[in-house]
Amino acid sequence: MKEKESVNNVIGYLIEEFDLYAKQNGIHTKPSKFFSLEQKEFVLDGNDFSDLQGFFNSIGSLLTINNEWGKNWNALNDILQGGFIKTEYEEPFRLIWVNARKSEKELVDYQDLLNLMKKHKHIDLILK
Repeated sequence: MKEKESVNNVIGYLIEEFDLYAKQNGIHTKPSKFFSLEQKEFVLDGNDFSDLQGFFNSIGSLLTINNEWGKNWNALNDILQGGFIKTEYEEPFRLIWVNARKSEKELVDYQDLLNLMKKHKHIDLILK
């Protein structure tokens, strides 16, 4: 697991103390293979879709395994929340939407999509 230096400076000693405590008490610790102190990053490309269903397919392929989800607004809210294999529940992650201007022109629901994503405080949304 890679830690950012700033995170390590703040809580690194706690991780080391816990690791020592665990070893002394016979507790075997293993980090989650899905959660890391290094923020995950997903790139959504506006060139890959031109309508809402295309957006659902693209975002689903980024955030879920096998893109198996409801592909509707409620299900979108759920996968943004996390817990669907690629991210833990409310795990902070960065979502970079490249070619967002193209999406803004083509998607009737563009502003609604942005508003929904911005409600999820654990998502660092970057529009390019």
